Amino acid sequence: MNVDRAWRGWARTTLVLGCLTCGSGLAGAATVIDGPGGFIPSFTGTQSPDIDILSASLGLSGTNLLFSATLNGTIGNAADTYVLGINRGLSTRNFSAVGLPGVTFDSVLTVTGAGVLGGTDFVTATGISAPFQINGSNITAVIPLSILPVVGSFASADQFLWNFWTRGSLNGVAVAGNAGLADFAPDNSDASVTPLPAALPLFASGGGLLGFLGWRRKRKQAAIA
Repeated sequence: MNVDRAWRGWARTTLVLGCLTCGSGLAGAATVIDGPGGFIPSFTGTQSPDIDILSASLGLSGTNLLFSATLNGTIGNAADTYVLGINRGLSTRNFSAVGLPGVTFDSVLTVTGAGVLGGTDFVTATGISAPFQINGSNITAVIPLSILPVVGSFASADQFLWNFWTRGSLNGVAVAGNAGLADFAPDNSDASVTPLPAALPLFASGGGLLGFLGWRRKRKQAAIA
């Protein structure tokens, strides 16, 4: 058996899986489209493009949630925060105070424009975090279900509901409280998690595979020389 040929075939398959998640949203997942400039009236910060949500999607693949979102500008302001809210069946919190009672959640995962990770499981009152990655105006993450156990009335993770929102800043300082809530996707409701093929989490390793393929090619060329 030609090991190099077999390995290259496996690598190409993995990279193709990676391409399934390229662009806006996850292939096969229901994408929430949010038009530009959709800031809520109570937001008192700067309406900057990097906190203006254009789209977001959340899919379930095996034992992971796959998240993808696109903003209207390049992400990078450390005072801004991006929040994925998950309703696992208890919906202990909502945003009725700003006229959005349809946004319900019992846990949140966050990342700042500088890449600082955070989050809270409000059921257990413990800190959690997910490996969000920021690339230009896009945010992605492979989120293990181990940090988001099923609770409440839901029987399994495919019943989870979610919402994605941003928190903004003014003159480089994060706006505190509800006044800092900037944009939501969906606007005043929760979206359903979309079931996806179990192999899709491999997309996260696509970049590493490309690098390894390049290293192997250079090593073989050096050996020939």
